[in-house]
Amino acid sequence: MITIVDHDPAWAIAYEATAARVRAALGAIALSIDHVGSTAVPGLPAKPVIDLAIAVPDSAHKKDYVPHLAAAEHRTLRGVDPATNLHVFSTCCSELEQMRIFRNRLRANEADAALYARTKRALASVT
Repeated sequence: MITIVDHDPAWAIAYEATAARVRAALGAIALSIDHVGSTAVPGLPAKPVIDLAIAVPDSAHKKDYVPHLAAAEHRTLRGVDPATNLHVFSTCCSELEQMRIFRNRLRANEADAALYARTKRALASVT
């Protein structure tokens, strides 16, 4: 079952804390770190999971970033308080930009955000 909850302002704080751990672990390897997904949109209901999109020079070179994240803290790789997903992309990956565009669209367009929220709740109720 998928659980959708009302927006929690603490999600932004949790993102900042996790992003700080990731920045400290990766240093210059992390070219950007974005809060994406529904928890990144104020007022939007969501699964209570913080999604971070991390851009690195080449995500195929896992040895360049995974050991740093694992050494810093196991929760960085598999966050549990709150639940966290790290999405690591190469800087040239179009999916990274698509995640940002979608987030920004929902932040800027109340009608689209409301439609998305209704759809999420409806789909969660049938799974």
